Amino acid sequence: MKYLVDFLENKTIEKTHIFSQLKCTIDEARILRHLTRKFLQSQEDVVVAELLQELYGTDDYAYLDHFGEVKTLLELGWITHHSFTPLKISELSHLELYNTPVALTSVFMKLLEEGSLEMTLPDIKPYADHLEYLQDQFFRIELYQKMSIIRHNGNEHSLGVNRIQNKLDLLEKRIDERIAQTSQDVVLDRFFKQKKLEPKEQVIFLALLKEEYSATEGNLREMNTLIDLISFDDYERIKNRALLEDGSRLINDEVIDYEEMLNPFGGISRAFYIVDEVLQSIMHPQKKKKVRKLKLDMLIKEQEIFELIEPTTSLENVVLNPLTEQTLQNLMRQLDREDQFLSARSAGVSSSADQMHNQMQNIFLEQIEKFQGILIATTNLLENIDQAFSRRFNYKIEFKKPDQKQRLALWSMMLPKNAPYESGFDVEKLSTYPLTGGQINLIVKNTAYHVAARKDAIFRLDDFVGEIQKERMGSFEGEKSVGFLNR
Repeated sequence: MKYLVDFLENKTIEKTHIFSQLKCTIDEARILRHLTRKFLQSQEDVVVAELLQELYGTDDYAYLDHFGEVKTLLELGWITHHSFTPLKISELSHLELYNTPVALTSVFMKLLEEGSLEMTLPDIKPYADHLEYLQDQFFRIELYQKMSIIRHNGNEHSLGVNRIQNKLDLLEKRIDERIAQTSQDVVLDRFFKQKKLEPKEQVIFLALLKEEYSATEGNLREMNTLIDLISFDDYERIKNRALLEDGSRLINDEVIDYEEMLNPFGGISRAFYIVDEVLQSIMHPQKKKKVRKLKLDMLIKEQEIFELIEPTTSLENVVLNPLTEQTLQNLMRQLDREDQFLSARSAGVSSSADQMHNQMQNIFLEQIEKFQGILIATTNLLENIDQAFSRRFNYKIEFKKPDQKQRLALWSMMLPKNAPYESGFDVEKLSTYPLTGGQINLIVKNTAYHVAARKDAIFRLDDFVGEIQKERMGSFEGEKSVGFLNR
């Protein structure tokens, strides 16, 4: 900590070890020294007005002449503001700083501890492998991030930005020199050349790759963050949006893709990622891609969204048309709600979800062709099924709503046998209502609950009629009137 002690104790501040690296005036350095002493007294931040009053006193408001020095230190990146509202330093007036708390930055503390901020560049020697190359590139992205933060909070032309830009230029030059000396194949460098990616496109790709290696869901995936990373000012931010819009080279060439999500404020934000095939070729260049053929019956067993139905009842328990019953005797497998995975493919693929959906559909089409068994698929959304799937089913069986005779059989089967009924209970009247078997089953259950809550647990015809009306009013089938009802 000798540089820290030197900065605090040396009576001539311009002769301290770190002064030449601060690139600031003597008065600005004194402000930094005062903040350092406060920090060592466990006071992390200080209000600007109090800071200047302690240094310059309150007589004749002399301290007001020194607000510009605080603003300069903010722009240099040696101190930062702790404000609840976002402040752009270059646009701040002096009076806006009056009640703003400021604190030393980690960069300044590192300078105090190590005595220098000079970057240690890698030696000019060939890269041993692609991971060594990635290490340099990820350090490069960290410098881009630091510049973006300073530009966002301060001035685009501040000394803090210039200092990091000089480091970045040196690092990029050193990377080029090492690549020139490397004889073996560097996967990522070869990929950039094959895709002919521009420098800004490379930075976007590297930022997303850094996120993948760090295994986080950091903000580098967010569209505005990526644009800020490669933009020097507001004009460039507008211009560079084209690099991440639909139709850009990175998206059209399937190098990157994005997901759209609702943000907490009701808008839609895009989170970008590297396409899996590209990512695997970069992260595991020696690994051969294995083509795995899926068998439909194994897929059904392994995935939760599928189910092989093992019937616990026989067809004698179901009221069916005799021809339908005979057909079903020969069927062995059933996939319920086929529309969840056999629905129509998307014609205009606009998102990664659409692309994944179409890929899944193509797998099913191929596997249904090869499947040797008998497959049943059920749906009540026939219009949503892809025509390509429809052609692969030899028989399409429509289950129409039961007629009155069948409804009478369903009511007779589902009504409790030994329950007490009112005198004159007429089940044929119940069969006149156009209901499905599922609706009848639900009505019987709901009526039973209603009757069980009464003192006289007797089934009345009106109880069933009331539940029938509720079911028909609450059914999702058919059109509904929306609006106010006149009573």
